[in-house]
Amino acid sequence: MNEAHSDTAQITRSEISAVNGEPIALSRFAAGRSDAAFETPPTIVIIAAAMATRASFYESFAEWLAEQGFVVYTFDYQGYGASMRPGTTLRDTKASYSTWMTDVAVVVDHIADAEPEGSPLHWLGQSLGGQLLAFTDTQKLHAATVVATGTGSMWFSSGKNVVLAPLMWFAIGPLLLRLYGYFPGARYRVLGDVPPQVMRQWIRWCRNRNYMFAEFPEHRDRYAAVTTNITSIRFTDDDTISPKATAELERWYSSANLTRVAIDPAALGVDHIGHIGVFHRRHRAIWPTVFGHLFND
Repeated sequence: MNEAHSDTAQITRSEISAVNGEPIALSRFAAGRSDAAFETPPTIVIIAAAMATRASFYESFAEWLAEQGFVVYTFDYQGYGASMRPGTTLRDTKASYSTWMTDVAVVVDHIADAEPEGSPLHWLGQSLGGQLLAFTDTQKLHAATVVATGTGSMWFSSGKNVVLAPLMWFAIGPLLLRLYGYFPGARYRVLGDVPPQVMRQWIRWCRNRNYMFAEFPEHRDRYAAVTTNITSIRFTDDDTISPKATAELERWYSSANLTRVAIDPAALGVDHIGHIGVFHRRHRAIWPTVFGHLFND
């Protein structure tokens, strides 16, 4: 474990073990006050990253939340980002999408045990992180926010992705995976880098209307069992996840108390947000509006 300070937060880096013994790197952001400084335990926000996105991308947002009095955790799924073993590459990563499902359960359990009793835990999952919520022990969560998320099935595509999604999942994805031994999305500015087994599983699911349920029909029960309060946020200029794809995933959480929020960037005075842009530091000015509900939980 090691500690560092930014201008706004104390950052503690640590490592926990996944179910299979692989490392999961955690970063904890806090305002530098002791727990005794709070009349009630602060809300703990757990940020779960999008596919092909390192946890470090969310650090500016995590620091801002820490400024507001939250305690925030970010983490990389095993075999990715800071969770990769030294001397390895993505080609060496054995983890699959299903492996990452077990990672998120371990992360929530660890944080629930590590933080003071009574601390509310709030899951904030972006894209992939919104899908993975169902694989945590949601009884330990006070609430959840899913951002720009939906089913990955190409059958729910809209606009140009009606053509591009089949091209991706039947041609580009399999070809690049075969050529490089992993998906080198960053090199080609398509999504981002994805480990080989994750990509193989994702390709199979994205080709199918039923997505992961085609391979694991029992996972429907996991989603249906979630009763946590969920806020689902989408952006009207998201050209990756369509409104139909978001609505499909929202249906999976059939027992949750779900609040749907659609945000037009123009209404916030912003030209473009897209799929992942809301967490970029350049959009700091809109964070109090987009994530204002966090202060009311």
